[in-house]
Amino acid sequence: MKYPGKSLQWSGLVLGCAAVLALAAWGGYWYGTRQTSSTPQSQRGVLLRTNTGELPHINPLLMCEVATEEVTELLPIKAVLEDRVATLRRNRDITQASLYVRTLNSGRWFEINPDEQYTPASLLKTAMLMAYLRIAEMQPEILNVSIPFVPKSAATTAVVAPTTTLTPRQSYTIGTYLNQLIVESDNQALEVLRAYLAAHHPAALAQTYKDLALPTDNDPTAHSITPRMYSRLFSLLYNATYLGRETSEAAIELLIASSYKKGLVAGVPAGMSVAHKFGERAIATPTGGLTEQEFHDCGIVYYPGHPYFICVMTKGTDFTRMQQAIADLSRTAYEQIDAYFLEQDATATKRFPSP
Repeated sequence: MKYPGKSLQWSGLVLGCAAVLALAAWGGYWYGTRQTSSTPQSQRGVLLRTNTGELPHINPLLMCEVATEEVTELLPIKAVLEDRVATLRRNRDITQASLYVRTLNSGRWFEINPDEQYTPASLLKTAMLMAYLRIAEMQPEILNVSIPFVPKSAATTAVVAPTTTLTPRQSYTIGTYLNQLIVESDNQALEVLRAYLAAHHPAALAQTYKDLALPTDNDPTAHSITPRMYSRLFSLLYNATYLGRETSEAAIELLIASSYKKGLVAGVPAGMSVAHKFGERAIATPTGGLTEQEFHDCGIVYYPGHPYFICVMTKGTDFTRMQQAIADLSRTAYEQIDAYFLEQDATATKRFPSP
């Protein structure tokens, strides 16, 4: 793959896989929680996956039995994060925050302030990517379609600006626009891609929203999403249950290549892969001030052996402080999850020592 400054080589991908949940002839293995017969069924989480190791950022799902309620053993982590959210609110770094955390290989999860709704804004660029890749699995040539770049002055000005930009009147392939859309979160690329879909595949984006159970009004400015709702996109990519395996891997590699390194990335050790997408939203007052500011960052932290999804959505009055709050919560979550998995792995080693 090639990232900023170079065209993403989509044509080399294998995009023909249409199957979603298929039996794997080469077998699979179980990921399970530590649970006994006394563990409530709603809190159990067991997933059957393939184990080929060929694509490092996905883990194709064959069959699942996931918890429908928060798992008790994660509640201490939740409590620490709830305390941290309360502190950030008292310090006026944020006015509100919601979190959803899920261990991807076992399906255990918890959430904080789950009923608060937020504006998705640029988070929905991930859905745009998935809509295009869904088409590309049947029509790979779409990624090589060339479109001249004509900037639109109406495109939303971003607080987090792209680190590289497109050149006016130069032609780029749709694959390059998708690269710019995700790696740079470029609103100008979004306008080009949205216009092409409207002209050539008018039902594609609405169908993707329906498939992903996202708000059907397609409005990135509405208060219509929660962290748990948004987690579906990353779960589908990680599990390779909406797009084919190679396509899912390619999408995640783009999300890992994001040029935005604050928020979630700033809260984990340097060099740890994080496939994520941020979103920002603000409404200007007649006097030029800002109101209803929101900033979100959601994605997969590739903690060795135990990747987890974390989504932090915030409301506040200062974008810088909201981003710092997300980094703070990401760091707190990582430290707690790190301690949890170290204990889990140590316990497993004692119970099942190496021969």
